[in-house]
Amino acid sequence: MSFKDFLKLAIKCLPPVLTPVIIIGGVIGGLCTATESAAIACIYAIILGVFVFKNLSLKDVKPLLYDTLRTSATSLFALATANALGQLLSYYNVSTSVQQMFATYFPYKWQFLLAVIGFYLFLGTFMDAIPAMILFVPVLMPVATAFGITPVQLGLIIVITLAVGQVTPPYGLCLLIAGRISGMSVQKSFKAVIPYIMVSVVVVVLIAFLPDIAFALPKLIKPEWFLTCNSKGGISHGEKEVAIVTLGDSRREFYKKREAIVASEIESKKAFGDKYDLYISPIVFDTEDGQNISDEIKKQGIEAVIIHVPIWATPSLAFRIAYGTSYPVLLLGNLQRNTSSLVTLLAVGGMLDQTGKKCIRVSGDYEDPQIQEKVDNFVKGVYVAEGIRRSSYGMIGGRSIGIGTTVADPSQWQSTFGVEFDHCDQYEIVYRAKALDEERVQKHLKWVKENVPRIEYGDKFTEKTLELQVRSYLALKDMAAEKKYNFMGIKCQQDMSDHFVLQCLGVALLNNPYDADGEKTPIPTSCECDCDGAMTMRILNLCAEGKPSCLLDIKFFDGNDKEFVLANCGSVAPYFADPDNKEEAMKKIALMPHIFGEAGGASIQFISKPGDVTVARLFRSNGKYVLGCFEGTTKMYPLEKLKETTYCYPHAFVEAEADYEKFYEKINSNHLHMVYGKYAKVLKMFCEIVGIEYICFNK
Repeated sequence: MSFKDFLKLAIKCLPPVLTPVIIIGGVIGGLCTATESAAIACIYAIILGVFVFKNLSLKDVKPLLYDTLRTSATSLFALATANALGQLLSYYNVSTSVQQMFATYFPYKWQFLLAVIGFYLFLGTFMDAIPAMILFVPVLMPVATAFGITPVQLGLIIVITLAVGQVTPPYGLCLLIAGRISGMSVQKSFKAVIPYIMVSVVVVVLIAFLPDIAFALPKLIKPEWFLTCNSKGGISHGEKEVAIVTLGDSRREFYKKREAIVASEIESKKAFGDKYDLYISPIVFDTEDGQNISDEIKKQGIEAVIIHVPIWATPSLAFRIAYGTSYPVLLLGNLQRNTSSLVTLLAVGGMLDQTGKKCIRVSGDYEDPQIQEKVDNFVKGVYVAEGIRRSSYGMIGGRSIGIGTTVADPSQWQSTFGVEFDHCDQYEIVYRAKALDEERVQKHLKWVKENVPRIEYGDKFTEKTLELQVRSYLALKDMAAEKKYNFMGIKCQQDMSDHFVLQCLGVALLNNPYDADGEKTPIPTSCECDCDGAMTMRILNLCAEGKPSCLLDIKFFDGNDKEFVLANCGSVAPYFADPDNKEEAMKKIALMPHIFGEAGGASIQFISKPGDVTVARLFRSNGKYVLGCFEGTTKMYPLEKLKETTYCYPHAFVEAEADYEKFYEKINSNHLHMVYGKYAKVLKMFCEIVGIEYICFNK
């Protein structure tokens, strides 16, 4: 074939090739729904057949439509039956039983993944994909999250297995349609697709156990999709949704004279899209526009709202938009003298403040890094507050060894932060630890022994107490997954430490981002059942987008040396030994006998790796919450340095330019909490959003 002939054929094939472009492009571009794009593609195909290729006459259209109706009727009967079954399963609350089954009988990640594949392959044979996902994905997601499985990975596994169900009798909707179109029997059609089913099953197993094969390219484009989410539907660590609403002038004719300024300003705000999932609304010119956009913000569940005032705008138009979110709004303007942006911003800010709506005011050039930082801190602060509001706290036990600053008032938490507060007894750890699957226990015990190079048995720390500590960890991990706890506090002393086993190792591993099952979501957990401490850890965890946080005693601080010496036997994850390399982190820790606890067990010893850190504490002063914090840098010393405090404890030596005298006078706790990274400005914004006092101890 000559190139000329090839070119002719290519041009001739071009119109039909555009059909999938219309279908997929219309949906991805947001121009139409999947159903609408399919209808458009059908009309396009008829036009090609009748007018372009002329192999289809208008007389042929009627029998084609009739045949389509018969095919659709066949599929709709199957669909109706499958949906009726879905309603029945929902009525009898089968989804809850399924969740309990997966959480109880599949304790290992590989077992869970195989069970999900088998379950959905079975489900797809008699149920439509939509009810199968609606009924069971919400109950499987928390269990998957506990294993460190991302929503994208779980979604792909489920979609592909359900697609196999579409060509598997007795339901086999696609098989019925294909058989109807081709005139083949279902039995003959099924035999033909068996090889393809086998390939699909192999593909889904590869995605389950070797996800990087499928995700290598998407991870380069959208890495945030592959971070795990918390089990309560809290904020994800991916793109945050932000609404930008530009106010217009109700005097339309006057507005048109300055329309070019608005267009230029809106274009510059599209740069937000590099950081956030943006909803840029139409310009608001009247109260109806404002109400419609407010409704859309609520419908999309967007919490961070930016009201943009590039020129003079009608201030009252901001009212309905501002109340489209329960959080403060950011007013964003410019400082150009000829725009009247500042005039409008002050008018809007004053009006909203009069009604009790908080506003964050930012004016300047968005190209200025300081302006960008202010906007970023606002968005992060809103989503930290939203993440806290969606969180559930598990209080395991009660006040420990008489520390009064560890207790909290559940109703004050609910009114201030919106947090769900639950309580259960420590005995649940004991009976769960004894009932664990032996294979699972030995797997985690082996992992600890193989990865921790220095295990110094002695005194009341024995192989038996180490196993009990591993069992306690697994019991707590299961409790968090089943009860949907996003953060926890565990009493330990003296009930568990004297009569069962010390909980230090279990608490440290809960805070860690990996264990014997691989990567997982850290569960901020305080020892001594420090409720406000656990809340601080959760806030830091959200600020740092999922990084572990920890609890440490204030062992000593010195303004002359500009150093805080922080240490505590529990709550400090091995991650802090080396946040950049999990294998190296485990090599740097040691397990050694504890200095207290009649029941025995190990304490973890190491020094936190040098790096920038944020240290904070939520406490109460005269019944009102205050958050104090400072930024600093952790320092490294020889292990001998630990003998000055408590040798067997994990330590953090934090160098900080701080007002040590002010810290001494103001801090109302013996515990502090730390996370790698600098988040003081985000914490300040969070405090402004939730309405509590903020103290920065940095000079």
